[in-house]
Amino acid sequence: MEVNLKLRVSRRGERAFMGPGPADLLRGIARTGSIRKAAAGMGMSYVKALRLIKDIESGTGMKAVERRAGGPGGGGSSLSPFGQGLVRAYDAWASRVLDFAVSDLPPELSCGSRRAGVRRSGSAGQSRSRPSASGGRR
Repeated sequence: MEVNLKLRVSRRGERAFMGPGPADLLRGIARTGSIRKAAAGMGMSYVKALRLIKDIESGTGMKAVERRAGGPGGGGSSLSPFGQGLVRAYDAWASRVLDFAVSDLPPELSCGSRRAGVRRSGSAGQSRSRPSASGGRR
């Protein structure tokens, strides 16, 4: 059994500005130093990556990515201090929500097996089982 949630944050009536995809994109930018490389690593177009960054920044009202223009010295991108904090906050929040979802899983949804493994997965990219009250795996 696996609990899988995709958590998104949006302003009422608007497109989500933060979720698993935007968080992965920001992590990729931090890792590669490039919007283009981060997008390519996700199988995403550069234009879509720019749109996600625009959505994040307009949704939060803050600059998440710092861009340096190309040229002889080369360009690049990095996360702003706000962008770094945004990813940390999203990951921590997603992890807490997933922990709660697993701990509060109704018996009716665990397929009736008290020993079935319950795994958690989702935006934070983590997965783990929850022990049952009897000490076995649920």
